[in-house]
Amino acid sequence: MRIINILTFILITLSFSLSSVKGELVESKDISSEKNSRILSRNQAILYGDKFKIEGINFSGLIVGELIASDTDQNKSSRFNKKNTYSTFCVPKITLYAVSNLNEWAAANLGLNFAPSSGDCSACGYGGKNDPSRFNKYDKIDEAHIVFANRDFSPYFAKIGIQYFNYGQYSPHSIPANFTQLLTQIQAPGITVGYMPPENGLNFSVFSFTDKIKKDSTSKINNIGIQAGYISNEESGKTELSLDIVKNIASSVNYIVSSSQCCINPLNKSYRKSVPGVSFTAKKQFSDFYTTAQFTSALTKFDKKDISWKESGAKPAALLLDVTYKFKAFSEKQNLVGMNYQKSTQALNLKGNDLGRGLPEHRVQAYYSIEAWKNIELGTQIIWDKDYKSKNGGTGKTSVTSLITLMAKIM
Repeated sequence: MRIINILTFILITLSFSLSSVKGELVESKDISSEKNSRILSRNQAILYGDKFKIEGINFSGLIVGELIASDTDQNKSSRFNKKNTYSTFCVPKITLYAVSNLNEWAAANLGLNFAPSSGDCSACGYGGKNDPSRFNKYDKIDEAHIVFANRDFSPYFAKIGIQYFNYGQYSPHSIPANFTQLLTQIQAPGITVGYMPPENGLNFSVFSFTDKIKKDSTSKINNIGIQAGYISNEESGKTELSLDIVKNIASSVNYIVSSSQCCINPLNKSYRKSVPGVSFTAKKQFSDFYTTAQFTSALTKFDKKDISWKESGAKPAALLLDVTYKFKAFSEKQNLVGMNYQKSTQALNLKGNDLGRGLPEHRVQAYYSIEAWKNIELGTQIIWDKDYKSKNGGTGKTSVTSLITLMAKIM
């Protein structure tokens, strides 16, 4: 049955790809994606296409399939506990996007999730523990917002609606998500206003949104964050820096506060103490090599009853060091190969005290992908995880997991 599901998935994605190749081009391109690419690219899930257009609305989509094999049971409730052969195939992401240019200053964006629900989340998205979409605050809505911007006339912009905010820097489509993404990704209804110059220089944004209710409170608290960055495009490559601060991660970061379909999070309803957070990202391109260093941390400790570490509240943090090399081979197809190291601290109980659903302490990840056909990407990953020591509440064990992924963009 699993083989049939895999073959069906591949046939569907290939048919969509062939349709996109043969689709009739429309004359008008997407204004927002062309003129405002810097504004829209950060942490944005929506894909922009110009081949499928109906009544002024551009449609696109994304389908992701994932074949997983591991030497450890990746079930939702285990933490490196069962050493046995484990494998599964799933489709963690099926998303439809619609974009409409209201005028030269405004574009409406909508993303809807159609991925099948799973009662046990046995391993879809690498155990349901590392798939960021599993922890979104809206089950069927990915993004739904209006962007007000026109870089031809002004460097200022605004985004209103359900969105991923400028706290941390990541791709919402990454599966598995890295540690820093899981500790920073915020999806919520709100507003972002900012400044993004058309060329090199400083940029900034301020964002505000509604989030979870504090324990024993009757009203929702509006959260707020700020982001300041710098971008430089030189002949040797691009440099990008960003420092982000949010008022309260205890009420906002998806992975910390949201429940997945199979993993009820104690902080889903309320929290006891506000905890500010900080994130720093540095990216540098050297010819065809791309390097990333990210660090994120809580600035104060959580309440012990919310997220604990030993005998006190936790102060979780994460580090990512990544190197990627891009090259063309196999009939000039785009290839990508890379490796990263990830480290977390005090992140053992992020999904609930003593439930074994937090992050590993160490991760080494090697990955490779190729654009095998137009808009279809094949990839493979090998992930080595090591748990926290038993004296800190972990198991001290390791796991090795391999993934084969197929990502089809319909655009």
